[in-house]
Amino acid sequence: MYRHILFDMDGTMIDSEPYYVSCLRSVGEQVRGRPVGLSEARRVFSMNSRDALAALGIRPDQLRETMEAYDKLCFLPGKVPVIPGVLELLRRLREEGKRLAIYSARFTYEFSSDPAAIPLLPFFDEVIGVGERRSKPDPDGALEYMERHKLSRQEVLYVGDSEVDSLTAQAAGVDLALVEWKSWKNERRFPARYYCRCPDELLAICLGEQDKAPENARENR
Repeated sequence: MYRHILFDMDGTMIDSEPYYVSCLRSVGEQVRGRPVGLSEARRVFSMNSRDALAALGIRPDQLRETMEAYDKLCFLPGKVPVIPGVLELLRRLREEGKRLAIYSARFTYEFSSDPAAIPLLPFFDEVIGVGERRSKPDPDGALEYMERHKLSRQEVLYVGDSEVDSLTAQAAGVDLALVEWKSWKNERRFPARYYCRCPDELLAICLGEQDKAPENARENR
């Protein structure tokens, strides 16, 4: 049974992609002087903000100022909802004694700056963001976490929504529960051990009750 659950943030716990993509397009167009297409912005959404803006053509000397403008726009209150059922899921997992950590491509400062993230933070023992380590899909954050807590890979479940999360879980050698509840669906299913349509399905997996989950959420063999 999984003792530690690592959660991605964007698209997994908060439905941020539609709004943040619009922010990337707006800020990117203002700075680089030409439109940012929807598909272009969606392609970089799973990156940290610095890498995403760089991939959109923002010059190195413009990055700091552009990141500040992007953060200011992204972190307006009331723009990004928590996925329905996620807060109850986190509460239940804590009641069952699970240790929870956020494992995200965000920079650490973003969690306390983002109004959408604030309701989630009390449920988590640890936040793993981008710092000195490389960003996902590099698995260093997960591997350091497991080493620090002396965990086997079988004791850890990673919960995410994107191809980056799938690649991260594969590189770390841990099981992935790929959630399929965000409003902008993935165009294809990425490799995962489980696929979850709602928080109750994920709860059953985390508690070792896969037989109680619908067939869609059971192990992908």
